[in-house]
Amino acid sequence: MESISQLLAAVAEGLPALVMAAVRYLADRNWSFTATELESLLRGEFASALRQDISRLLLVTVPDADEREMLMRVSLAVGPLTLDDIAAIACVPIGLCINNGMI
Repeated sequence: MESISQLLAAVAEGLPALVMAAVRYLADRNWSFTATELESLLRGEFASALRQDISRLLLVTVPDADEREMLMRVSLAVGPLTLDDIAAIACVPIGLCINNGMI
């Protein structure tokens, strides 16, 4: 059971709300832990409802579209960000798409 809790904490990046979403996801599936559930956990599919709630909350609490865009961009970063990192992220043109891992 400890290895499962470590996995859940890892896929949730230690964030309590995401850990609870992962726990609910597995509980809804009677704690079935097949390759399908594991793949879904690793893809972050367990958190889709939480992401939708956060998007709705951002629309209400951050009325400026450019500010919301910046928050979304910064949220994609892994690890700590410096002010230079944030400035570089802000300079990426809106609408730039990533296709097949290539910009």
